[in-house]
Amino acid sequence: MNNIPNLPVVPKTMSRFISCVLRWKDLFLFFSSLDTCGPHLPILESINAKVGERKNYEIVWIPVVEEWNGKEEKEFEELRSKMPWYTAKCSCLRKSDMKNPNVCDLWDYEDKPILVVINSYGDVKNANALPMFEEKGIAAFPFHTAGN
Repeated sequence: MNNIPNLPVVPKTMSRFISCVLRWKDLFLFFSSLDTCGPHLPILESINAKVGERKNYEIVWIPVVEEWNGKEEKEFEELRSKMPWYTAKCSCLRKSDMKNPNVCDLWDYEDKPILVVINSYGDVKNANALPMFEEKGIAAFPFHTAGN
């Protein structure tokens, strides 16, 4: 996965063989702040239901937080408890880092949730599938852009 930064992915109960689990999968990387995550859970749930039919897809939520403290930890755990998919809690990825041109160019995150679709080779197939989902719903699955 040459285009994916090295993020510590943490599933609900396992932690050792995650890179093996995700290595050859197509990924839906959901970047959001803690306060913008909740309204998008129904979208992720419908994608997760579709993904459940196929074994080569996984969803990973990557919360973007400026600084992890007790309040954010608690909110993160509450949100995470509602999610059957993987989460990547990365203290090195802060809101201010997302304004960094290098990170912005890679993910195009501007304080609004995005759903990046990456194939098993690490190629970005859609830099933000949320608008496509909002327009066509789950029928747009696997949410690849026209050129992909």
